[in-house]
Amino acid sequence: EKKGYISINDLRRGLQHHGESIPGDVLHDILREIDTNHNGQVELEEYLAMISAIKSGDVVNSRFAKVADMEEE
Repeated sequence: EKKGYISINDLRRGLQHHGESIPGDVLHDILREIDTNHNGQVELEEYLAMISAIKSGDVVNSRFAKVADMEEE
C-alpha cells in the first residue's frame, strides 16, 4: 500500500493471499521479532535491518523471513 510500514493486518493479508492461516498470537510474535521500536509496525529501516541480518547469516530461522519470502514469490 506504499504507506512506509508493515502492520499486523498486512502480515495477515499476505498470509491469507498464500492460503496460510496463522493464529493471531503467532502473528504478533512474528511482528515483535523485528519491531525494534515497539510501535506495532515494521518500518522500512527495521525491515532492511532484518533482511540484511538474514542475508548475512546473523539471523536464521526467522518466521518473518519465511513470510517475506512467500510475499516475494
